[in-house]
Parts: sequence; C-alpha cells; structure tokens
Amino acid sequence: MHAELEDANEAGQPVPRLRIELDDPERAAAALAAFDGFRPRVAVLPYRVQGSPRGFWLGADQLAPGDERVVAAALEHALSIHPDIHPDEGDRS
Repeated sequence: MHAELEDANEAGQPVPRLRIELDDPERAAAALAAFDGFRPRVAVLPYRVQGSPRGFWLGADQLAPGDERVVAAALEHALSIHPDIHPDEGDRS
C-alpha cells in the first residue's frame, strides 16, 4: 500500500486530497466496495490504472467538524477487507 498527499484535484484546482494505492487490484476493488457498504456513506473517487481498480482518493473539502472520525472509521473498515479472507472460512490463499 502506498499513500500520497496531492496538492490538487483531477481538475487542477488547489484542493488537497489523499491517494491510497493498493498493490492488488482485487483488494482495491474490495476496499471500494467496503466504502459503498459503510454507513454513514463516505464518498471516495476510485483510482484506476488501465481500467483496473488500484485504490481511491479521499478529499477533505466537504467535511464538517467531526466528520473526520467517520472517515477514519470508514478507511479502517475498507483497508481491513481482503478478498481472500472470509469470516466463516478463514484464509483461502
């Protein structure tokens, strides 16, 4: 996993955001799905390389005070998901 703070968004505007890149496309897809299922909903922008999911961007420009705790919980949840590990089956790799 690699994390990088970027100074501008995809449109070149000076809006800082964090890019999280995962080494395994399946793990990246699982993390994105975990964000979709997390409540309250935390929106992320998928990061893709040649059409394959590789991670996501998180931006703080729309956060209200206290939202950072929700984002931190969602991030922890999403990064703890791995496509090869199922609670009822253990490690299948």
